[in-house]
Amino acid sequence: MSSICGYVGRRTDEHAKIIDKMLLEQRHRGPDCRVSQIIHLGDKTIALGYNKLSITDDSVTDTQLMNLNKLTVVLDGRIYNYVEIRKELIALGHTFVSNEEEEVILHSFQEWGCACVHRFIGMFVFVIVDSAEGVIYIFRDRAGVRPLFYYFDSEHFIFSSELKSFHCHPGFHKQINLQSVDLYMKFGNVPAPNCIFENSYKLDAGHYLVYNMKNHRIELQKYWSVFECYAKPKLLIDYEDAKVEVEKLLKSAFFYRITDDVPIGLFLSGGFDSSAVASILQKDMTNKLKTFTIGFHIGNNEAPYASKIAKHLGTDHTEYYCTEKDAKEIIMDLPFYFDEPFADSSAIPTMLVSKIARKDVRVAISADGGDEIFAGYETYRKYVKNISTIKKIPSFAHPTIAYLFKSLQHIYPDRYQKIKRGFNILEDVFKAQDKQKRERMFFGAANNSSVFYKKNMYSDSDFKLQRFVFDTNETDENDYLSFAMSMDYYMLLHNDVLTKVDRATQSVSLESREPFLDHRIVEFVAKLPNDYKINKNNTKIILKDIVHNYLPETIMNRPKTGFVIPIYKWLRSDLKDYLNDCLTQKIVNDVGIFNQEYVSFVKELYMNDKLHDKVILWKLLMFHTWANKWFK
Repeated sequence: MSSICGYVGRRTDEHAKIIDKMLLEQRHRGPDCRVSQIIHLGDKTIALGYNKLSITDDSVTDTQLMNLNKLTVVLDGRIYNYVEIRKELIALGHTFVSNEEEEVILHSFQEWGCACVHRFIGMFVFVIVDSAEGVIYIFRDRAGVRPLFYYFDSEHFIFSSELKSFHCHPGFHKQINLQSVDLYMKFGNVPAPNCIFENSYKLDAGHYLVYNMKNHRIELQKYWSVFECYAKPKLLIDYEDAKVEVEKLLKSAFFYRITDDVPIGLFLSGGFDSSAVASILQKDMTNKLKTFTIGFHIGNNEAPYASKIAKHLGTDHTEYYCTEKDAKEIIMDLPFYFDEPFADSSAIPTMLVSKIARKDVRVAISADGGDEIFAGYETYRKYVKNISTIKKIPSFAHPTIAYLFKSLQHIYPDRYQKIKRGFNILEDVFKAQDKQKRERMFFGAANNSSVFYKKNMYSDSDFKLQRFVFDTNETDENDYLSFAMSMDYYMLLHNDVLTKVDRATQSVSLESREPFLDHRIVEFVAKLPNDYKINKNNTKIILKDIVHNYLPETIMNRPKTGFVIPIYKWLRSDLKDYLNDCLTQKIVNDVGIFNQEYVSFVKELYMNDKLHDKVILWKLLMFHTWANKWFK
């Protein structure tokens, strides 16, 4: 595992210093070794480098990047099947001088070109520089586990694992993108390919970028899409046969990710996803799996459930309870490690559990993706349960109900969320039957703020609200459940969950691996009949049946709670001063993006326990904490 960065610039003597500063800024992602290379091509220079996190040996001795003829590569991540690919290439006549993944990538690119990425199972961002052609290729894994930012204007092309490295480059102009601010207020993050700064972008998951130095142009290519997975016809397969095939895929994905001869940690929540990983791995492991759980003294607390599962499986279990003091210390670090404003409060316990785990292990498994792939969210079950009934409502009644919603949000602007909650399933199904509006159904906070909030939020009253655009033409317009799952995979998992886990684990130099996001799993499960995954009474049907082969139902059968921390109770107690200090009139006015009277109004509603959409407060707090860090 490592972090990477690089850029193209005019030929000067400063490049070695610049690339070194960029690497140092993100050294927490790879503290064991720092390597860079300067490549001169005519009057242009390519600076390229990486920080390496050593998993098996502290004494890393890398001194140069991997080169093959006129090709140079840097890798952030893992290609889990590189040994098999290496054997295939040897059979094709290739000769290797090392056992490194990077050399396999170079030979694969030499043999198959950009199509080589289809052969890789893993989490990765890798950059290939073709010095002969003056072209740079950047590939990002299918799910978007590993991050990649790039900056592109009329003169510069810069790329990095983390946005903070851009601040070390003299060509980077730090200017907030106001449309991205609005996207952040909708989603709680800035969704790819957007970025919080002007001329800055994220390379989207399942894409690769081609930069041509000769004409200073970028071309983006999509090589994988979760929507395409769900657009394929459903398999005609017996349920028991399907269960056998899913279990085979799970075992393959899980064991691919523990190949290193080092202690392996697992974030254990007590739910079906992490329990599936723990039970399947521990059954065939000779050493005890190290499991880690964060608990809370108030609010949702999954620690007791995780403890029961760890005891049953015999793992080496560590449990820690998060306090207000822990939370405040971590909140202060969030702007540095997340680079952009980020409003998922579960980042706090994720950073804490990473810190606890790093004391014992260098690799931790995080079981994210199970809900999106196996239909685990309760909203899916409610949707399936109610859709047949709701669709019986005649279409001529839809406009009347829509008018009712609009009237409610104008009459009760601060209570609209509470009122709408009782009707949202009905409204969502109406939207889902209109393909052009269907995406709104799955954007959650993106569309549930009332008109009152939207019109009063920004200091510029003429600011045009941003609409997020994406391509879902591949999906079956009649399969609403599959659309919901693919949308959550694309939006929620990619931009929120994976960002959270990556920044949290890397903040303490911990390598996180995501076995459920092995693309073979989602490609197969997407083609299974929907009733193998969910019905009106149950979610994750096929995954639960597999887990019950390893764990008793009496341990596992409990309501799903989620990783929710009591942040809004803390903001009225130990974190109250922090809230007031970060959202003062002066700070809001100095940042200048949000209407100061609006922010004060939101704070007042919250303090009087009348703010029903509390997420708005947290978004404002996280934005101004971020702005104070990077624009102070």
